[in-house]
Amino acid sequence: MEAQKPNVATKPAKVADNKKSNVPGIKNAIWVIIACAVVAVCLFIFWFGADMHFDEDGHPQNIWGTIYKGGFIVPVLQTLFLTVIVLSVERFFALNAAKGKGNITKFVASVKKSLTANDIKGAQELIDFVNAGYLESGAPGAFPESQNKIGLTEKVAMIVCANYVCAEVNNNTGSNINWGLMNYPAVEGGADSSNAYAGANSLAISKNCANPQAAFDFIMFLTTGEFDQKMADGASQIPADSRNTAPAIMDGTVETLLATNAPLKWNMGLTDNSDLGPQFKDVAIKLFEGGFKTGEEFAAAMDALY
Repeated sequence: MEAQKPNVATKPAKVADNKKSNVPGIKNAIWVIIACAVVAVCLFIFWFGADMHFDEDGHPQNIWGTIYKGGFIVPVLQTLFLTVIVLSVERFFALNAAKGKGNITKFVASVKKSLTANDIKGAQELIDFVNAGYLESGAPGAFPESQNKIGLTEKVAMIVCANYVCAEVNNNTGSNINWGLMNYPAVEGGADSSNAYAGANSLAISKNCANPQAAFDFIMFLTTGEFDQKMADGASQIPADSRNTAPAIMDGTVETLLATNAPLKWNMGLTDNSDLGPQFKDVAIKLFEGGFKTGEEFAAAMDALY
């Protein structure tokens, strides 16, 4: 199999506009605290400390004078109390304004309907893709047998996987495939060719390490210079040291990663829900296996999980 190097978009990532929020409310709470402190100090001096609350000997004659005798801690506590009151009232009105005037139940139902419509459309396109015979028989299959078919037969032209699959297939099958690389194709309203999942293994030093400097030196030995190049060549993978050269089998990988400005989420978020993750997987596999006749059937199967 021979494929062209990916034609990856190199346009810079769009920077979100710093638009002001339309939700009313206090933008900086520090001014609320300062204002409440000023009010508290004024109350402490001019009301609690007023002469009318004390006798000629300076003894308090009522509750206000008694509070004044509490000293400097009084305006501090009053500041905190007033701040809580003011911000609670402000949040009440701001949140009510943010909720809008529409019916929340109807809004959620409308969003779910729109999402379902898109799910049905995408599922139907995949069903048509499977029915047209573009997927290899039995796909998706078990690892590593499924990916090895590209090296053992002449009936498989592409594998949806990460770049490390190149070396795995060549080593497992004894083949010498001239690999190419491309990102996922553009999706209307979604990802384009500048989107990719970029993952890697990490090396770290524990805080309990007896000799952190030696550990650091060893990590640098592994990931830079001559030894890093030997590891990259031996494993047929891209090197950790950007000054080193990727083996020919990895042509296009580095360029694709450098051009990626919107990394994709691992498994597209399917594993975020640990309770439903296995069920999501089963339904997705059934979709790829041609187990659904229509997109509506797929959407119904997904809805049934909740």
